[in-house]
Amino acid sequence: MTVFVAADNMITSLGFSTEENVENFKKGISGIKPHNESERLGPSCCISLVDTQPLEQAFEKIANPGRYTRLEKMAILSIKTALKSTDLDVADDKTLFIFSTTKGNIDLLTNRNHKFKKDRIQLWKTAQVISSFFNNPNPPLVVSNACISGILALNTAARLLEISRYKAVVVVGGDIATEFVIAGFQSFKAVSANPCKPYDENRDGLSLGEGCGTIILTNYKTDLKGDQVVVRGGACSNDANHISGPSRTGEGLLLALQNTLKQANENPQHIDFISAHGTATRFNDDMESMTLDRASMNLTPVNSMKGYFGHTLGAAGILESVIAVRSIRHGFLLPTKGLNKKGTVRNINVIEDLTDTIVDHSLKLASGFGGCNGAILFSKDGTF
Repeated sequence: MTVFVAADNMITSLGFSTEENVENFKKGISGIKPHNESERLGPSCCISLVDTQPLEQAFEKIANPGRYTRLEKMAILSIKTALKSTDLDVADDKTLFIFSTTKGNIDLLTNRNHKFKKDRIQLWKTAQVISSFFNNPNPPLVVSNACISGILALNTAARLLEISRYKAVVVVGGDIATEFVIAGFQSFKAVSANPCKPYDENRDGLSLGEGCGTIILTNYKTDLKGDQVVVRGGACSNDANHISGPSRTGEGLLLALQNTLKQANENPQHIDFISAHGTATRFNDDMESMTLDRASMNLTPVNSMKGYFGHTLGAAGILESVIAVRSIRHGFLLPTKGLNKKGTVRNINVIEDLTDTIVDHSLKLASGFGGCNGAILFSKDGTF
């Protein structure tokens, strides 16, 4: 059973729609900015934040903002926007919701004055609130596995559709920035004092960001219009190297990449674009370069989106998959923001300039704490 991408949306510091975000990406605009010390974020840092005022104004048009948390508002608004481009009935019992996140409503942990019940901090409850807003009758699924959560959620959705368990799956991923999250990454000395520089010789750490993304998958092509993008395959692995450090050889990510291409019966040389993880930490970027070198994909154009909207944790796999899909539909490759001089242990083809080109096959990669790795392949329908 073929799985099609029916609709998508992105909410980041650079916009509340995919179109608005892509326009800013093409202009080379970054949403990572210096932020002064605050109660929500703690010490000053460079970070990518969703603008609160337009978020509240947009949400007021669809529901009472006081009934929902910041993350829930972002997720509901993202899904509502994605649904505008499809006729799918998400209240039908053949539709499933999957929620991808690492921390969920983590802000409720420190805000003792909030009016929400204690269970609202639980991931299952957040997912339930989101799916209930759309009157969906099915218990939602939660996928929370560090920074590959979004890819795992998409792969899970695709497999459920392949066996015709559902007609459509709404995959929404989101995380917000709080002092708790920032302090955690700072404890690893992984956060740069400046906007991140993926794959750069002088990279010195990541930039965090908050955001939310939605991808709606379906196995009913008759519900769709125009040229379609399909999910060809996906896989995950664990390199069992270290709780916070990736394999020094890229073994785990290579296994996920190879298994994904094997599922799709696709040759590595046929891949037109790789949306990589590219956190701008020394070990991650070197590991990815070794993986692509071992997969004989040194010449395949690759980018990182982290320089535009930071590392969005549980939203990253969704947001960056949206770009992988849009690259196919609209034929463009985005440069890696922050890159000045390439500097990884293996030579890879990091995109430096905005390029208009035909893209038939896009591969999304991700890695995360605990040694987890994920991959998913998107292709233009009819090109395989």
